[in-house]
Amino acid sequence: MLNRRLLRSKAVQALYAIRIATDSNRLLANDEIAEVFLPDLNSMLPQNLEKLEGLKRLAILTLNDLVETGEPGKDEELPYEAVQTARRAFETMKRQNQKDKIQILNRILKETEGLYDQFLYVLMLLVELAHQATVDRDRKLYIKEGAFPSESGLDDNTVVLKLKQNEAFELAVIRSGVNWGDDMAVV
Repeated sequence: MLNRRLLRSKAVQALYAIRIATDSNRLLANDEIAEVFLPDLNSMLPQNLEKLEGLKRLAILTLNDLVETGEPGKDEELPYEAVQTARRAFETMKRQNQKDKIQILNRILKETEGLYDQFLYVLMLLVELAHQATVDRDRKLYIKEGAFPSESGLDDNTVVLKLKQNEAFELAVIRSGVNWGDDMAVV
């Protein structure tokens, strides 16, 4: 019952969600670096704001190198504090990316497994609408001017009749617990 188009769209959704999560985790890593190099407002000592800003920029550049190559840039002498801050932010970002990937993949798998139940709900809706058409047709005898058309033809539809007679469909509905009984107002 699941077609390739639905599975492909779920895969694309997962890839897009992972990409968005990765980008947001990188921004969070940049914010973590910026937070480390904020001036201490409670300190009574004068602080070198230019040095803090420079360390922050070096740490962000080091983080970019870590993301791209896995190692900090070796061309220049980087301050130890900037490299360590970038490494901590990078490790935090990697851990969060792994958590996000697992969470997104589990959600997509759950949604994909739920597609079969959604198909059953749609097919059961046809059966319930046919049943409602039969009830309304019987009600016509008592109400002269009803809100429903007198002949919908849905209760005589061959597809609906085949669904009602199909034992495999009936078993699948029972197994999955698909039921419109609580939502008859919608039907």
